Amino acid sequence: MKPQSAQAKTKSQKPAGPTQPSATGELKQDPSELASPQEVAGRAYANYLNQGSQHGHDVDDWLAAEAQLQEERNLIRVGGGGFPNRS
Repeated sequence: MKPQSAQAKTKSQKPAGPTQPSATGELKQDPSELASPQEVAGRAYANYLNQGSQHGHDVDDWLAAEAQLQEERNLIRVGGGGFPNRS
């Protein structure tokens, strides 16, 4: 009897959904929750201005903008964003 190939084993497994953990334990991101290129560009430009309009850091500004927007979305998604509840 032949052992099953890795590909045959994977076909029978159900793919992880947008909010289910992957094999590495990370949550998969729903594409609708990703920042649009326009949002990232606006945030990157604001970062550029806030850092004194220093040239040559465009990729760093873009990556920082993506990370900031993603972190904000993660906080909102898990209910951590917003003001503390003062009752």
